[in-house]
Amino acid sequence: MEAAQERDAPLIAEAACALGMDNPAVTALSGGSRNRCYRLAQGPLDVVLRIAGDGDATYAVERGAELLAQRTAARQGLAPRLLLEDPERGYVVMEHLSGPVWSRAWAASPAGASRLGEWLGRLHAVAVPPGLRRISFVEVLDDYCARLAPGLPAAALADRCAELAHAFEPPAAPVLCHNDLHHRNLVESAGRLCAVDWEYAGAGDPVMDLAGYVAYHDLSGDATRSLLAAYAAHGYAPTRESLSQARWLFEAVWWAWLELLRRETGAEPPELAATRAGLERRLARPAREAGTPKAPT
Repeated sequence: MEAAQERDAPLIAEAACALGMDNPAVTALSGGSRNRCYRLAQGPLDVVLRIAGDGDATYAVERGAELLAQRTAARQGLAPRLLLEDPERGYVVMEHLSGPVWSRAWAASPAGASRLGEWLGRLHAVAVPPGLRRISFVEVLDDYCARLAPGLPAAALADRCAELAHAFEPPAAPVLCHNDLHHRNLVESAGRLCAVDWEYAGAGDPVMDLAGYVAYHDLSGDATRSLLAAYAAHGYAPTRESLSQARWLFEAVWWAWLELLRRETGAEPPELAATRAGLERRLARPAREAGTPKAPT
């Protein structure tokens, strides 16, 4: 038994008992950089136990908002159903989705981008549940940079937050946003597309969900057009300029998140190191090349 699973054994047993599972088969699942996930299966029950990682405040994670957003999306068939919630103990149990996780190649293709655009249009049409937190990427970036300072490029990004506040005013009508639409968070199951990992969800600007997907998968022009065409069928389409600016902001937050993770853990897998270095190069480009917001006049 791996060290993490051995450490998590009491919570695994507790969750299994609460679900009436006396001897489930337990399989550790590959997950994100912070949380730990296990599949528990016994008889007709097949579930995923997700145990939250440490440092939620550092990464602007609010577990109450996560659960509220996922419950809301699940009622529309857009997320797995939650079966057991214990925020104080740091775990939730949800249905296991029996289907493939998206690949990066599919997510970056015009067909995959079109499917995501249609899904995202449906998500953003869902009524925002009362009490869901508002998400401002400018405020998140400002908070991340404050935790990172001193040092470049964090200091340079922090200096730009006042300018960004002018370029990214709060949306007139915030929508339910996932805010982390990476292909590893997208699962096909029984003919429906579902998103997992709602820990950064909130009420926010719809263009940020679109920009995050474009940034994560570095969409080509054709794939971006497919994404926007499918999304526009639901009544809204951002301008090229607003999408470009939003992508820059998303990538700035993404870089800061990776830098926080590197400093906190003291280690960095090669894949994340390469991503962070690439983002640093992109964020350092002139505004006309990287799509950064122009200074307010």
